Amino acid sequence: MIDAYLNYLKKLCYMVEIKQIRLSKDAINSIFYFLKLINKIIESSSNNNFIYKFKQLTYDLDDNYIGSPFLIKKIYKKGFKRVAYPWFGIDFSKDPLIEIWLNKDDNKFIDELKNSLPEKDDYCVLLRRKDNYYDGLRFMMLPELFNKFNQSDKVEQEKILRDFFNHVNSMIEKYL
Repeated sequence: MIDAYLNYLKKLCYMVEIKQIRLSKDAINSIFYFLKLINKIIESSSNNNFIYKFKQLTYDLDDNYIGSPFLIKKIYKKGFKRVAYPWFGIDFSKDPLIEIWLNKDDNKFIDELKNSLPEKDDYCVLLRRKDNYYDGLRFMMLPELFNKFNQSDKVEQEKILRDFFNHVNSMIEKYL
């Protein structure tokens, strides 16, 4: 009970345990290039049926995340039917993992989507989460794919990240 209360206070006060910092050039550059790569993927994903754009966040993210929010709009002759507001990046709360997530507050169709998805496929593990802070879906890149991403050259890294992005968003697009 005390641990749960302390965790609540840490989130409420944005308290983070400061660990030893290693500002190696490679680590800093990797984060910079990762963000540039996800931005490139988002910017280049629009097609004849959907528009992909960056979106300004209207809520605070936990300190354990780095990435980009974006929106997906389906193109219709007479306007847009639905818009999705996913987030794409890395969760550093435990072991780093690449993910795309949808918050129910911004994505009202999420219950329809939740009920139609498998728990795991060739690209990701799906986490349906609902608690006091968050109600939504997290599409987490499979650990073996994440390891492959980390061990690949930059061309293969872009392919892995783009394939993951396209796979997850193809599931979301069906509900727009």
